[in-house]
Amino acid sequence: AFREIDDDLWEIVQNYLPPTKPHIGRPRCDPRGLINCILLADVPAKYGTKSTVHRYHLELCEKGVYQAIFLDLLRSGYEIRKIDLSHCSTDTKDIPAKKGITGYDGYKKVKGNKLSALVDRNGLPLACTVAPANVHDSRLYKPTLEAFGIP
Repeated sequence: AFREIDDDLWEIVQNYLPPTKPHIGRPRCDPRGLINCILLADVPAKYGTKSTVHRYHLELCEKGVYQAIFLDLLRSGYEIRKIDLSHCSTDTKDIPAKKGITGYDGYKKVKGNKLSALVDRNGLPLACTVAPANVHDSRLYKPTLEAFGIP
């Protein structure tokens, strides 16, 4: 079940969000609600419209906000010793997509992209890479490890 962002995580996330634009016209959507929608991958009516959430998501992507938040969370995980590197694993997941740079994974019969993730012993994400679905899983291991800083 999905839980909204708690106050501790929000304290970290809000430091990286772009400043809100001055209020002109319609009232602005709550940034915390927009982030909840992005994480939920759905838009309950209380948070606004899908187009608003999508526009905000694209803005965050363009400004590198997700990467900055991820690196901060990763760094803080090291500091409080929540990350256990004694055993790491990597896996891939096909993500269906209709537009953009996509490929067709003939084995899984999926047109879209492939996400490769590296996690620690507790399942905490350490790094991820995205490629067209027609790239074989074994070809994503090296870029995923390099994204974490393992040559």
